[in-house]
Amino acid sequence: AIVNYQLSHEWKMGSDLSPHIHFQQTNNAMPNFLIRYRWQRNGQEKTTAWTDLKVNTAVFTYTSGTLNQIANGANITPPTGYSISDIIQFRIMRDNTNASGAFTGADTYTGYAEITGVDIHYEKDTLGSRTEYTK
Repeated sequence: AIVNYQLSHEWKMGSDLSPHIHFQQTNNAMPNFLIRYRWQRNGQEKTTAWTDLKVNTAVFTYTSGTLNQIANGANITPPTGYSISDIIQFRIMRDNTNASGAFTGADTYTGYAEITGVDIHYEKDTLGSRTEYTK
């Protein structure tokens, strides 16, 4: 499945986006979560190629039980020709065998890793704009 995010008018244009995954962690390892993304720029030709982003850096320290964990990765830098209201498409997956080559090896996390949400943080610079497609 593909998840689509539209860039808000409050996004500080040109600033990086920070996608991350919320999940239920049940053991002391991190899954090989992978986000494949492509940035669809308004008024431009469709972007068909996907870019891989590994998302397996734990925000919280696991000790025991089931932990509400957040997995971070690198930031996404806007491409040339970006604008507000662009669409970023995501495919979220667990790369158990490291088929992407993005990780140092196979996934060592045992069991099911339940994803509870996917989110993007971004820098804001205004509450919006006075026109539909410009700042």
